[in-house]
Amino acid sequence: TADAVLLMENTSAPDRRTLVALNDAESRIGITRGRLMTQAGFERHPVNEVSWNGARAYCAWRGARLPTEAEWEKAARGGQSSWRFPWGNTISFELANYTAYSGPPGPGDPIYSYDEAPFVGYHPKYVGNGGITGNTAPVTDFTGSDNGYALRQMAGNVAEWCWDLYDGMYYSTGPALNPRGADPYSDTNKGWRVVRGGMCSYPSRFARVAARSLQAEDRPYPGGTGMRL
Repeated sequence: TADAVLLMENTSAPDRRTLVALNDAESRIGITRGRLMTQAGFERHPVNEVSWNGARAYCAWRGARLPTEAEWEKAARGGQSSWRFPWGNTISFELANYTAYSGPPGPGDPIYSYDEAPFVGYHPKYVGNGGITGNTAPVTDFTGSDNGYALRQMAGNVAEWCWDLYDGMYYSTGPALNPRGADPYSDTNKGWRVVRGGMCSYPSRFARVAARSLQAEDRPYPGGTGMRL
C-alpha cells in the first residue's frame, strides 16, 4: 500500500529517508502481505524506533505536526512550574517505566535521591530479552502518572521527538516567549533534533520535565524513541 511504501527503510532512492525500522525486534512493526502489521501483544504499546523524519511524515499524514520543545515541556508540566516530574518531585516504578542506576551511597542504591526504586535495574514488569534490556509498556499503564492536563506517561517508556533542532545553549540565548528552536541554517545544529521524556532504558534523570536530549533526525534509534501528537 502507499502507506507501507512511506514507511519502508533502507531504500536506495536519493529522495527517501529512513522513517521507521521495520521487521525489527524493538519497533515491532512489519509488512505482511503488503500491509503494515503490529506484532501480536504490542497493539497498545507506543510506536518505537521511529526517526524524526518518520515522526514528521506521520504527523503530516494525520494533518498534524510534532510539538515544539517549549510546547512539549508545557504539556509535560501540566500546569506546575516547580515539579521535577509531571506528577511531583520523586519517581518510582509505580509511576514510570525507566531504569534505576547504581551509584553512591552504596552498591545497589539508585544514584539519584529523587529515585525511589527499591533496586537497581530495569522495570521488573517490563524487562525484556531475557532480563538484559528494558521493554516498553502499554500506553494505558501508569494511571498515577497523569498530570494536571490528564496526560499520561510524559516521563519514561519512550522518548518523544520534538520539532526543534537541538542547541545546548538555546534556553539561555533563545526568546523567552514561545521559542521555536535553534537556527535551522546553522551548521552546528543541522541534523540534530530534540527528544524529551526519557525512556525505558534510560535513568531517571532523563525523565525529568526539564531534561533535554538530542538524536540525529535520520536515525530510528533502538531502545525507545517515539512521538506524541
